[in-house]
Amino acid sequence: MTSQRPAPSGFRGFLQRMPLPVYFVVLFVLVTGVGIGLRAADHHLTPFSLVLRLVYGLVLASVLTAAVARRRRRVGGTAAAADFQQALKTGEVPADADRDGWRQQLEIDRRRVARSRWFAAPFFGLIVLFGAYGLVAVPRAALWGGVLVVLGLALGTFAVVQQRRVLPRIDRLLRRLDDR
Repeated sequence: MTSQRPAPSGFRGFLQRMPLPVYFVVLFVLVTGVGIGLRAADHHLTPFSLVLRLVYGLVLASVLTAAVARRRRRVGGTAAAADFQQALKTGEVPADADRDGWRQQLEIDRRRVARSRWFAAPFFGLIVLFGAYGLVAVPRAALWGGVLVVLGLALGTFAVVQQRRVLPRIDRLLRRLDDR
């Protein structure tokens, strides 16, 4: 790694450089804590739901940590993965980037983003429909229905905007890799 390239900063940079065991623990605590907190806020926290939230937190944290580990290995390690994310933001390929690893990861990301065009709209539309149903048909769940509507609209809009931004950046990075 060259010292001339600035490291990703802020919370995102912190997450990108975080060791995997720490990443797993942070993710587990976050997912489990939110699940237990929401359940406790509704006064429906039972021993069974507590165990269920703990198991769900373990499974989700394990799967997401494995995905991060796989991505880091594919591009050449933790620092390279942080550089990869930085390159997606800036459009600049580092001079010491592993050409084959980066090409493979860029092509995977390009396919994933292109596929998400067809997945994101129906998925977030379904979230909005569930929220609208909660608003209309289940009066005691009106607050959560409204949250689902707002969350579905916000995430759907973000997904569409992000797709339109990321695809040209990935194509530009692929061209720059070809020029090397």
